[in-house]
Amino acid sequence: MIHNISEHLKMQQQVTCYHDPSEHQGSILLNRLYGSSTVFHSLFWPSCMLSGGTLIILMVKLTQYLSILCEQIGKAPK
Repeated sequence: MIHNISEHLKMQQQVTCYHDPSEHQGSILLNRLYGSSTVFHSLFWPSCMLSGGTLIILMVKLTQYLSILCEQIGKAPK
């Protein structure tokens, strides 16, 4: 592992490091594992699925309510 890092550092003149400012300087990342696009897709698509599922459930409940309301109106004495 150290050899791989050493080879990586020899190949590049300038190296970007990703670190957490709240931690001490001993913990840094040499390569970023996930980019902003991956984070966006990891949050966006599950949110869309949750919203779509909730919308379908609300539409079913609305249909049930309107069906009961229509039945009550049909049975009303004239």
